[in-house]
Amino acid sequence: VSDPSKKINHGDKINLNIPEEKQISLKPYDYDLDIIHEDSDLIVLNKKAGISIHPGPGNYENTVVNALVKHSGKNLSDMGHKFRPGIVHRLDKNTSGLILIAKNNFSHNFLAKQFKEHSIERIYYAIVWGKLRPIKGKIDTLITRSSQNRKLMEIGITKGKRAITNY
Repeated sequence: VSDPSKKINHGDKINLNIPEEKQISLKPYDYDLDIIHEDSDLIVLNKKAGISIHPGPGNYENTVVNALVKHSGKNLSDMGHKFRPGIVHRLDKNTSGLILIAKNNFSHNFLAKQFKEHSIERIYYAIVWGKLRPIKGKIDTLITRSSQNRKLMEIGITKGKRAITNY
């Protein structure tokens, strides 16, 4: 009701238009994947900066997942979301580095459990411009999606995922 002074009576009809869901399929993408290792259970991929891991608003075709569909066809785990076959973890679009791709549900579950339990050691490298002071330390904070721009992350005061950075 656009006018808050008007009340809806019990017998009034309300029209609700629900748009049809856009049908999206995973189209193979011809992209040069930098595969470091591949066996029957997993792919270790060196992800280049500038490419998204999985389809999402604004880009449903030119992603790592689309390239993996071209490379592996249906030989990827089907756990989780239908647009993320084989994806156990991810890196941001503009971040490069190694990612693990599960080729079956057993390896996906096994790897996901290790990420959840933090038993996989991850090392990140960053370039710092200027002098870092102090020269070494620890940052222990919460990280959450930005309230101003959902594409960005920010430090959370009361909510977010705990992130510890030793440098």
